[in-house]
Amino acid sequence: MPVPPYTQALDGTITGLRVGVVREQLETDLVQPEVRAAVLRALDVLRDLGATVEDVSIPLAAHAGTISGGLRVEAPRRYRTLLQSRLQEIGHDNRISYLTGALLPAQAYYKAQQLRVLLRQQVLQALAQVDVLVQPTAGRVAQQVEPDPIIDSKTKTNRLAWLLTTTYSLANVGSESPLWLPCPPGWHRAPHRTADRRQTLRGGDRV
Repeated sequence: MPVPPYTQALDGTITGLRVGVVREQLETDLVQPEVRAAVLRALDVLRDLGATVEDVSIPLAAHAGTISGGLRVEAPRRYRTLLQSRLQEIGHDNRISYLTGALLPAQAYYKAQQLRVLLRQQVLQALAQVDVLVQPTAGRVAQQVEPDPIIDSKTKTNRLAWLLTTTYSLANVGSESPLWLPCPPGWHRAPHRTADRRQTLRGGDRV
C-alpha cells in the first residue's frame, strides 16, 4: 500500500489548526503543577503560531484507569503460566495489576467493556470538533528506577506514573496516528481520522 507524502503538509504554518484541550486530563489531581504548566506553555506556542485552542470534554476520560483495570482480567489468563512460574520477572506495576485482575468477577469485566464503548463514542465526538487533542501523556515527571517497594498501602501499588493516554488506547483510536512530544514532560495528540495525519505532523512540527 503506497504511503501518502505526509511531510508535504509541513509548510511552516499551523494557521487555522483546531486544537482541543481535554480539560478532564489536565485539571486533575493526577497531574502535577509542573506538568500542567509545561502543557499550557505548549498551548501558548500553538496559539501564537495561529492555531485555534479551545476546551473539549471527554467525561469518561477521568475514569479511564478504572475502565482499564476492569479489562485486566484478560492478561492473567493469557499469561497464566508466566504468573505461576516466573512471577517476580514481571514488572512491579504489571505484576500487581495481573494478580488483581485474576480476582475480578466477570460482571466487572462486562461493565468495563460497556464503558469502553461509551468512552470511544465520547472521544470520537470530541475529535469531530477539532483537528487534534492535546493533554499530558503522564501526570508526573519522569520517575527514578528504584527497587520494588513493599506494598503496605494503596499508594505503593503503582510505582510508575499512570499514563493518562490510556483513554485513547481504550477508545481504539491508535490507528488515528497519535503523536507524543516532550514539553517536557509530554503531551498527547490524536487526529480526527486517517486523512488528518497531516494535521498531527503540522502541529508537532511547530512545537
